[in-house]
Amino acid sequence: SAVVYQIVLTKIDKISAAELQKTQEKILSELKNHAAAMNEMIATSSEKKIGLNLCQAEICSLFEG
Repeated sequence: SAVVYQIVLTKIDKISAAELQKTQEKILSELKNHAAAMNEMIATSSEKKIGLNLCQAEICSLFEG
């Protein structure tokens, strides 16, 4: 069986919002061909404190129940 995985984009503060959107769309389109990939990705920036809580919550959810 395949190992399920999720894409985490880091350093999103280094690119424009338009470039981030284009990158996310391209990745999501590619992920349609990968059954083990989760259809949602997390975008983070430690510098701007974006997405960190969501990323931590996703990791913690792996250990619940």
